[in-house]
Amino acid sequence: MGITAVTVSGYIQEGHVAAEEGCNIETINGAPFSPAPATAAADSAVTLAGWAVDRQSAKVPLNMDMRFTPAGGAPIDIQIRHRILRPDVASNFGKDTYLIAGFKLTVPPLTLGRGTWRMSIAYSVDGKDFTCDNGRSVVIDEAATP
Repeated sequence: MGITAVTVSGYIQEGHVAAEEGCNIETINGAPFSPAPATAAADSAVTLAGWAVDRQSAKVPLNMDMRFTPAGGAPIDIQIRHRILRPDVASNFGKDTYLIAGFKLTVPPLTLGRGTWRMSIAYSVDGKDFTCDNGRSVVIDEAATP
């Protein structure tokens, strides 16, 4: 599955899934997402945090990628490795196994080219591939420094 960076935890049923089904990319660079796409400079790291669970299997997938898809282009997958404890997610779904559902991922500077990138979480559970997409996008702009 793709370029290695930092962070993860996983979720859902086969195919394309909405946030209320089992994932949420909640913040970018520490700020909550708004309905509009977030922006970031090409020469700055982008840090994403959120959670993901597979409700069908009641598991948190061990291997997950953050998938960045440009308009009309091929996706870039970056492995999520850093887990965060999320007692709120475990409590909300009533599953102690979801305690490790949180993740944090830092995408190194210059990894993503200029333009708008749709973000989703790709993972596998029991040999099946899934994608969880809760509608998040980031616009990569010019470099912040000359």
